[in-house]
Amino acid sequence: MQLPYWLGETARPEHPPARPLPRRRANSPMEKAIRGLDRFFQETLHAKATAKKYGLWQALDPRVKVVTAVALICLVTFEQHLLTLAASYGLTLFFATASRMRFPSFLVRTWGFTLLFAGIMVLPLTLNRVTPGEPVLVLLQSGADLGFYQFPGPLTVTAAGCERAAVIVLRAGTAASLALLLALTTPWTGLLKALRALYVPRVIILILEVTFRYIFLLVRVAVETLEARELRMVGPLNQREKRAFFAAILGTIVSKSYALNEAVYEAMRARGYTGEPRVVDRFRLRALDWVWIAATALIAGALLYLDRFAT
Repeated sequence: MQLPYWLGETARPEHPPARPLPRRRANSPMEKAIRGLDRFFQETLHAKATAKKYGLWQALDPRVKVVTAVALICLVTFEQHLLTLAASYGLTLFFATASRMRFPSFLVRTWGFTLLFAGIMVLPLTLNRVTPGEPVLVLLQSGADLGFYQFPGPLTVTAAGCERAAVIVLRAGTAASLALLLALTTPWTGLLKALRALYVPRVIILILEVTFRYIFLLVRVAVETLEARELRMVGPLNQREKRAFFAAILGTIVSKSYALNEAVYEAMRARGYTGEPRVVDRFRLRALDWVWIAATALIAGALLYLDRFAT
Protein backbone atom coordinates (compact mmCIF):
# COMPACT_ATOMS: atom_id res chain seq x y z
CA MET A 1 0.00 0.00 0.00
CA GLN A 2 1.40 3.39 -0.98
CA LEU A 3 1.14 6.39 1.37
CA PRO A 4 -0.53 9.58 0.14
CA TYR A 5 1.89 12.16 -1.14
CA TRP A 6 0.99 14.75 1.52
CA LEU A 7 2.11 12.47 4.34
CA GLY A 8 5.61 12.56 3.04
CA GLU A 9 5.90 16.30 2.69
CA THR A 10 8.50 17.94 4.89
CA ALA A 11 7.83 21.54 3.98
CA ARG A 12 7.84 24.20 6.63
CA PRO A 13 4.45 25.19 8.01
CA GLU A 14 2.80 28.24 6.57
CA HIS A 15 2.28 29.84 9.98
CA PRO A 16 5.20 30.53 12.32
CA PRO A 17 5.09 28.83 15.72
CA ALA A 18 3.27 30.72 18.39
CA ARG A 19 5.42 32.85 20.62
CA PRO A 20 5.52 31.86 24.26
CA LEU A 21 3.29 33.87 26.54
CA PRO A 22 5.08 36.52 28.58
CA ARG A 23 5.73 35.71 32.18
CA ARG A 24 3.18 36.98 34.60
CA ARG A 25 4.42 39.94 36.55
CA ALA A 26 4.50 40.04 40.29
CA ASN A 27 1.31 40.86 42.15
CA SER A 28 0.26 44.49 42.16
CA PRO A 29 0.46 46.52 45.38
CA MET A 30 -3.31 46.30 45.82
CA GLU A 31 -3.29 42.52 45.47
CA LYS A 32 -0.36 42.23 47.87
CA ALA A 33 -2.21 44.40 50.38
CA ILE A 34 -5.38 42.29 50.17
CA ARG A 35 -3.47 39.03 50.53
CA GLY A 36 -1.45 40.50 53.38
CA LEU A 37 -4.65 41.46 55.20
CA ASP A 38 -5.97 37.95 54.66
CA ARG A 39 -2.81 36.39 56.11
CA PHE A 40 -2.90 38.78 59.06
CA PHE A 41 -6.50 37.97 59.93
CA GLN A 42 -5.96 34.26 59.44
CA GLU A 43 -3.05 34.41 61.90
CA THR A 44 -5.26 36.34 64.30
CA LEU A 45 -8.02 33.78 63.89
CA HIS A 46 -5.61 30.92 64.58
CA ALA A 47 -4.19 32.70 67.64
CA LYS A 48 -6.48 30.49 69.73
CA ALA A 49 -3.71 27.89 69.67
CA THR A 50 -1.40 30.34 71.44
CA ALA A 51 -4.09 31.20 73.98
CA LYS A 52 -4.48 27.50 74.84
CA LYS A 53 -0.79 26.98 75.57
CA TYR A 54 0.40 26.57 79.13
CA GLY A 55 2.23 29.81 79.87
CA LEU A 56 2.45 32.70 82.29
CA TRP A 57 -0.18 35.03 80.82
CA GLN A 58 -2.42 32.14 79.73
CA ALA A 59 -2.75 31.06 83.37
CA LEU A 60 -4.01 34.45 84.54
CA ASP A 61 -7.61 35.56 84.83
CA PRO A 62 -8.63 37.62 81.75
CA ARG A 63 -9.78 40.52 83.93
CA VAL A 64 -6.40 40.61 85.65
CA LYS A 65 -4.62 40.54 82.29
CA VAL A 66 -6.66 43.44 80.95
CA VAL A 67 -6.08 45.58 84.06
CA THR A 68 -2.36 44.88 84.28
CA ALA A 69 -1.80 45.34 80.55
CA VAL A 70 -3.56 48.72 80.60
CA ALA A 71 -1.61 49.72 83.73
CA LEU A 72 1.72 48.77 82.15
CA ILE A 73 0.86 50.61 78.93
CA CYS A 74 0.01 53.73 80.97
CA LEU A 75 3.31 53.32 82.83
CA VAL A 76 5.22 53.16 79.54
CA THR A 77 3.56 56.35 78.29
CA PHE A 78 4.73 58.20 81.44
CA GLU A 79 8.35 57.02 81.23
CA GLN A 80 10.77 59.56 79.79
CA HIS A 81 14.21 57.92 79.86
CA LEU A 82 15.70 55.30 77.60
CA LEU A 83 17.01 53.22 80.51
CA THR A 84 13.63 52.67 82.12
CA LEU A 85 11.93 52.19 78.73
CA ALA A 86 14.51 49.54 77.83
CA ALA A 87 13.84 47.85 81.19
CA SER A 88 10.09 47.88 80.49
CA TYR A 89 10.61 46.39 77.04
CA GLY A 90 12.91 43.74 78.46
CA LEU A 91 10.19 42.87 80.97
CA THR A 92 7.70 42.59 78.09
CA LEU A 93 10.03 40.21 76.24
CA PHE A 94 10.31 38.14 79.42
CA PHE A 95 6.51 37.95 79.59
CA ALA A 96 6.39 36.85 75.95
CA THR A 97 9.01 34.17 76.53
CA ALA A 98 7.26 32.89 79.64
CA SER A 99 3.99 32.79 77.68
CA ARG A 100 5.60 30.64 74.94
CA MET A 101 5.20 33.16 72.13
CA ARG A 102 6.76 32.51 68.74
CA PHE A 103 9.53 35.03 69.06
CA PRO A 104 10.26 35.94 65.41
CA SER A 105 6.57 36.38 64.59
CA PHE A 106 6.02 38.39 67.78
CA LEU A 107 8.86 40.80 66.96
CA VAL A 108 7.83 41.22 63.32
CA ARG A 109 4.19 41.94 64.16
CA THR A 110 5.09 44.58 66.75
CA TRP A 111 8.04 46.36 65.20
CA GLY A 112 6.83 46.18 61.61
CA PHE A 113 3.98 48.63 62.20
CA THR A 114 5.87 50.58 64.87
CA LEU A 115 8.86 51.39 62.67
CA LEU A 116 6.62 52.10 59.69
CA PHE A 117 4.43 54.68 61.41
CA ALA A 118 6.18 55.92 64.57
CA GLY A 119 9.64 55.74 62.99
CA ILE A 120 8.64 57.92 60.03
CA MET A 121 6.79 60.40 62.22
CA VAL A 122 9.76 61.02 64.55
CA LEU A 123 12.37 61.53 61.83
CA PRO A 124 12.02 65.36 61.92
CA LEU A 125 12.81 65.28 65.65
CA THR A 126 16.36 64.19 64.88
CA LEU A 127 17.16 67.39 62.93
CA ASN A 128 18.75 70.43 64.51
CA ARG A 129 15.91 72.64 63.22
CA VAL A 130 13.53 70.84 65.60
CA THR A 131 15.84 69.61 68.38
CA PRO A 132 19.02 71.67 68.82
CA GLY A 133 22.05 69.88 70.18
CA GLU A 134 25.44 68.37 69.44
CA PRO A 135 25.57 67.22 65.78
CA VAL A 136 26.32 63.57 65.07
CA LEU A 137 25.72 63.64 61.30
CA VAL A 138 25.93 66.56 58.87
CA LEU A 139 23.35 66.41 56.08
CA LEU A 140 23.90 69.88 54.57
CA GLN A 141 26.93 71.97 55.37
CA SER A 142 25.55 75.11 53.74
CA GLY A 143 22.09 76.30 52.77
CA ALA A 144 20.16 75.15 49.74
CA ASP A 145 18.20 77.22 47.24
CA LEU A 146 14.92 75.44 46.40
CA GLY A 147 13.72 78.22 44.11
CA PHE A 148 10.64 79.12 46.11
CA TYR A 149 12.41 78.81 49.48
CA GLN A 150 15.91 79.54 50.68
CA PHE A 151 16.82 76.74 53.10
CA PRO A 152 19.36 77.97 55.65
CA GLY A 153 22.22 75.71 56.67
CA PRO A 154 23.69 73.75 58.19
CA LEU A 155 21.28 70.80 58.52
CA THR A 156 22.47 68.15 60.98
CA VAL A 157 21.23 65.19 62.99
CA THR A 158 21.66 65.89 66.70
CA ALA A 159 22.28 63.54 69.61
CA ALA A 160 19.40 65.04 71.61
CA GLY A 161 17.06 64.57 68.65
CA CYS A 162 18.08 60.92 68.24
CA GLU A 163 17.45 60.34 71.93
CA ARG A 164 13.98 61.89 71.74
CA ALA A 165 13.12 59.85 68.67
CA ALA A 166 14.38 56.64 70.29
CA VAL A 167 12.24 57.32 73.38
CA ILE A 168 9.09 57.73 71.30
CA VAL A 169 9.77 54.67 69.12
CA LEU A 170 10.65 52.45 72.08
CA ARG A 171 7.59 53.69 73.96
CA ALA A 172 5.34 52.83 71.00
CA GLY A 173 6.99 49.44 70.49
CA THR A 174 6.64 48.46 74.15
CA ALA A 175 2.98 49.49 74.26
CA ALA A 176 2.26 47.59 71.04
CA SER A 177 4.04 44.50 72.41
CA LEU A 178 1.93 44.55 75.59
CA ALA A 179 -1.29 44.95 73.60
CA LEU A 180 -0.34 42.12 71.25
CA LEU A 181 0.63 39.89 74.17
CA LEU A 182 -2.79 40.47 75.72
CA ALA A 183 -4.58 39.71 72.43
CA LEU A 184 -2.61 36.53 71.68
CA THR A 185 -2.85 34.99 75.14
CA THR A 186 -6.58 35.64 75.64
CA PRO A 187 -9.40 34.12 73.56
CA TRP A 188 -11.53 36.75 71.84
CA THR A 189 -14.69 35.80 73.73
CA GLY A 190 -12.82 35.82 77.04
CA LEU A 191 -11.36 39.24 76.27
CA LEU A 192 -14.80 40.67 75.49
CA LYS A 193 -16.26 39.16 78.64
CA ALA A 194 -13.40 40.63 80.68
CA LEU A 195 -14.08 44.06 79.21
CA ARG A 196 -17.77 43.68 80.02
CA ALA A 197 -16.90 42.60 83.58
CA LEU A 198 -14.90 45.82 83.91
CA TYR A 199 -18.07 47.80 83.06
CA VAL A 200 -17.27 48.60 79.44
CA PRO A 201 -20.64 49.59 77.85
CA ARG A 202 -22.52 46.80 76.10
CA VAL A 203 -22.83 48.76 72.84
CA ILE A 204 -19.01 48.92 72.55
CA ILE A 205 -18.75 45.18 73.11
CA LEU A 206 -21.39 44.59 70.43
CA ILE A 207 -19.56 46.84 67.95
CA LEU A 208 -16.27 45.02 68.60
CA GLU A 209 -17.86 41.61 68.19
CA VAL A 210 -19.69 42.46 64.95
CA THR A 211 -16.61 44.19 63.52
CA PHE A 212 -14.43 41.19 64.32
CA ARG A 213 -16.83 38.83 62.51
CA TYR A 214 -17.64 41.22 59.68
CA ILE A 215 -14.14 42.17 58.59
CA PHE A 216 -13.18 38.53 58.03
CA LEU A 217 -16.08 38.17 55.59
CA LEU A 218 -15.12 41.25 53.57
CA VAL A 219 -11.45 40.30 53.30
CA ARG A 220 -12.46 36.75 52.35
CA VAL A 221 -14.75 38.10 49.60
CA ALA A 222 -11.87 40.16 48.16
CA VAL A 223 -9.46 37.21 48.20
CA GLU A 224 -11.98 34.85 46.60
CA THR A 225 -12.65 37.41 43.86
CA LEU A 226 -8.91 37.63 43.15
CA GLU A 227 -8.58 33.85 42.99
CA ALA A 228 -11.60 33.53 40.69
CA ARG A 229 -10.09 36.13 38.34
CA GLU A 230 -6.72 34.36 38.27
CA LEU A 231 -8.33 31.02 37.38
CA ARG A 232 -10.07 32.62 34.40
CA MET A 233 -7.14 34.75 33.22
CA VAL A 234 -5.15 33.56 30.18
CA GLY A 235 -2.54 36.29 29.80
CA PRO A 236 -1.23 39.18 31.89
CA LEU A 237 -3.27 42.33 32.34
CA ASN A 238 -2.06 45.80 31.51
CA GLN A 239 -2.13 48.58 34.08
CA ARG A 240 -5.45 49.98 32.88
CA GLU A 241 -7.16 46.60 33.14
CA LYS A 242 -5.68 46.07 36.60
CA ARG A 243 -7.03 49.40 37.82
CA ALA A 244 -10.46 48.61 36.40
CA PHE A 245 -10.40 45.17 38.01
CA PHE A 246 -9.53 46.44 41.48
CA ALA A 247 -12.12 49.19 41.17
CA ALA A 248 -14.65 46.44 40.44
CA ILE A 249 -13.45 44.55 43.55
CA LEU A 250 -13.96 47.62 45.72
CA GLY A 251 -17.42 48.11 44.26
CA THR A 252 -18.28 44.48 44.94
CA ILE A 253 -17.13 44.77 48.56
CA VAL A 254 -19.17 47.94 49.09
CA SER A 255 -22.30 46.40 47.55
CA LYS A 256 -21.94 43.18 49.53
CA SER A 257 -21.24 45.04 52.75
CA TYR A 258 -24.79 46.38 52.81
CA ALA A 259 -26.21 42.89 52.35
CA LEU A 260 -23.83 41.23 54.82
CA ASN A 261 -24.31 43.89 57.48
CA GLU A 262 -27.82 42.84 58.44
CA ALA A 263 -27.14 39.18 57.63
CA VAL A 264 -24.27 38.93 60.13
CA TYR A 265 -26.20 40.71 62.86
CA GLU A 266 -29.34 38.63 62.31
CA ALA A 267 -27.29 35.43 62.29
CA MET A 268 -25.77 36.37 65.65
CA ARG A 269 -29.21 37.18 67.07
CA ALA A 270 -30.62 33.89 65.76
CA ARG A 271 -27.92 32.09 67.73
CA GLY A 272 -28.89 33.83 70.94
CA TYR A 273 -26.40 36.70 71.02
CA THR A 274 -27.68 39.60 73.13
CA GLY A 275 -24.53 41.69 73.49
CA GLU A 276 -23.28 39.81 76.55
CA PRO A 277 -20.26 37.61 75.71
CA ARG A 278 -20.70 34.11 77.11
CA VAL A 279 -17.92 31.62 77.72
CA VAL A 280 -17.89 28.19 79.28
CA ASP A 281 -15.21 29.00 81.86
CA ARG A 282 -16.16 31.12 84.82
CA PHE A 283 -13.85 33.91 85.91
CA ARG A 284 -12.35 33.21 89.29
CA LEU A 285 -9.45 34.96 90.99
CA ARG A 286 -6.84 32.55 92.30
CA ALA A 287 -3.68 32.91 94.35
CA LEU A 288 -1.59 33.33 91.19
CA ASP A 289 -3.70 36.32 90.15
CA TRP A 290 -3.22 38.09 93.49
CA VAL A 291 0.52 37.41 93.41
CA TRP A 292 0.63 38.75 89.84
CA ILE A 293 -1.22 41.94 90.82
CA ALA A 294 1.14 42.56 93.74
CA ALA A 295 4.25 41.85 91.65
CA THR A 296 3.06 44.09 88.82
CA ALA A 297 2.35 46.93 91.26
CA LEU A 298 5.84 46.62 92.78
CA ILE A 299 7.54 46.50 89.39
CA ALA A 300 5.55 49.46 88.09
CA GLY A 301 6.36 51.49 91.21
CA ALA A 302 10.07 50.66 90.96
CA LEU A 303 10.23 51.60 87.27
CA LEU A 304 8.37 54.84 87.86
CA TYR A 305 10.71 55.72 90.76
CA LEU A 306 13.79 54.99 88.63
CA ASP A 307 12.42 57.08 85.78
CA ARG A 308 11.63 60.10 87.95
CA PHE A 309 14.40 60.17 90.57
CA ALA A 310 17.23 57.75 89.81
CA THR A 311 17.96 58.75 86.17
